[in-house]
Amino acid sequence: MVTISSYIMNYNEETRGWIYTLAIYTYCYVLHRIVPHCDFKSIPTWTSVPGYACNNKTGKPLKYRYNAFIVLLIVIATLYYGNQTLHFNLTDLTVCFFPMCRCAFVTGLAISTYLSFRGKSKCDQGLVDKGSSCLTTNGPRSKQAKSTIEFENRTVAENFYCGIEWNPEVLGIDLKMFNYLIGAIVLACNIMAAVFTHLENVPNCSYAMYAYLIPMSWFIGEYMWFENVHVYTYDIFRERTGFKMCWGCWCFYPFFYCIGIWPIVNHFQQPTAQDISQQTASMCIALFYLGWVLTRGANLQKFSLRHQKQTTFLFVNNDTIPGSNNKLLCSGWWGLARHINYLGEILQGLALALPGYFVSGSLLPFLYPFYYVLLFVGRDIDDDKACLEKYGKAWEDYLKRVPYRIVPGIY
Repeated sequence: MVTISSYIMNYNEETRGWIYTLAIYTYCYVLHRIVPHCDFKSIPTWTSVPGYACNNKTGKPLKYRYNAFIVLLIVIATLYYGNQTLHFNLTDLTVCFFPMCRCAFVTGLAISTYLSFRGKSKCDQGLVDKGSSCLTTNGPRSKQAKSTIEFENRTVAENFYCGIEWNPEVLGIDLKMFNYLIGAIVLACNIMAAVFTHLENVPNCSYAMYAYLIPMSWFIGEYMWFENVHVYTYDIFRERTGFKMCWGCWCFYPFFYCIGIWPIVNHFQQPTAQDISQQTASMCIALFYLGWVLTRGANLQKFSLRHQKQTTFLFVNNDTIPGSNNKLLCSGWWGLARHINYLGEILQGLALALPGYFVSGSLLPFLYPFYYVLLFVGRDIDDDKACLEKYGKAWEDYLKRVPYRIVPGIY
């Protein structure tokens, strides 16, 4: 019998990498279209549900099908089944990592180019919302949010990078939400392949790999599980869909975020490789969950106030700044720093960098948390500017109440 592995191995490494990447992309698209909406609170349905962002022409909320977590499980199960039963060697994804990355690079670039031309055409037809933030279910936007000055002052290169349309629909799917799905699932595939490669070199999974794998698996799974929360985040209503988001999700996210696992894999290919202690592994995992509590706790507190209209969260009152229309939280997590959730994500990134550093001494894994620092400091500055325009005096009062940006007592 001709197995999948023997058939694919007839091709060279570069071709196999492109086949793997395009196959995963296509499989995810098909699954996203056919798997029903499932929020684990009601019976699965093929009916999409309204979100936070609105169509700028109709004013009606955009609709989504939350099935990312189920799609993730199906893809992972398919790869495992292929590895165990169809004689497909999952470690070949590790061998073809860079060809897969090149395919992802080209695919992300191609999608971004298509969106650029499409957006330009729609802009010429007057079909693009040029405001500084998109229309949401909060109702009419402020004068600052409707301002077109920022958009009209952009260059062609800036429009390509940042995007022109807010939430484009392509081939029957909301592309922005599919971007997040595809990025997380390809990242999970890369992590899975790396673990199988690791197990070829050691009799049992090392503590260092456990210290990386447990947090990263949680990071991906939890992100997909709370998919409905992400439609209310900064990315949805303040970022358009262009090269930054498309190339970022199709290439950068799945192939850079796993940078911390490769020093672990490479280290244990040496016959005299030393592992970290169980205590050190536990400390790395604990640091990750500290960051997760900060990030998820802060995001859920904001979600509870703005979209569930709850007056308390974890037995703490949801206090807001007068004059902010109950939007500017200044209690609980949000009383510690204006973007305490960013600190949590940076701590998670640091925790995922430490196992690879401890076993190999490589500084490469620290590129991951360093990227988060660059991303969130820039986003913090942009958000402060937008909030000052939106809330005015209430924002100034908020700065006095919560003086720190990201790190309480320091920054």
